[in-house]
Amino acid sequence: YDILSDGPNGIPLKYGKVGETVYHKWTCVSELTDVYCMRVHSCTVYDGQGGPPVTVLDVNGCSVDGVILQNLDYIDDLTAGKPAQVFKFADKAGLYFNCQIELTIKDKQFGCSNATAPSSYNDQNAYTRLIKRNIKAATLQNHSRPIAVADFDLPERGLIVFGLEDGNEEGLAKIRTTRMLLTLSHKTERQKPALQQEQPIGTDLFFPLFEIAFSIVNLSKPKFRRDDNEVLEEQKQTNKSTK
Repeated sequence: YDILSDGPNGIPLKYGKVGETVYHKWTCVSELTDVYCMRVHSCTVYDGQGGPPVTVLDVNGCSVDGVILQNLDYIDDLTAGKPAQVFKFADKAGLYFNCQIELTIKDKQFGCSNATAPSSYNDQNAYTRLIKRNIKAATLQNHSRPIAVADFDLPERGLIVFGLEDGNEEGLAKIRTTRMLLTLSHKTERQKPALQQEQPIGTDLFFPLFEIAFSIVNLSKPKFRRDDNEVLEEQKQTNKSTK
């Protein structure tokens, strides 16, 4: 499974922008030809930060929300894809897609139920319904069902999404700086248990500045502070002299 730029022959993406068109592509590679049918189903998308997943394809491989992702086009028996526009969750930069793929034995007479209509057929949906009816009829006649070979989860694919306000150079620079600071903060958090044994990374930059600031503060204070008892004793001596 890949998220590509510029259609089915594009390059895999790691970053996207809200409203940008990308291409979702699923492919199975088999050494055998005309043996298997592939069906993509149970696709969800989530933010990667604990938010609830949103279903985009149901267990039958049908689109749940056409705005996010429409019904897939099956280019051949083992390849499916669909263009879609990039979106993002509120206040979240990550999109993570997770899908399942089912492989079944290809029907020798009618082929795969999700086959793409030939150019002579005008309506893809009607063609799909026709193929499904034919396969169902053959199934009833033979008292058998399509044989499922495998049904497995695919590795998820993630996309870091920039909002519309991040399109200028200043916004992109802000994002890069924020990501760098978050990365450094994450590394520091992971090293906290070892603080007692070894010096944490970055202290050679921090402590000299701290020592300079400490020295400046000390210079602004009197070098000697008179004790309160000394002040009282001096006042007593002064009073005696006056008397």
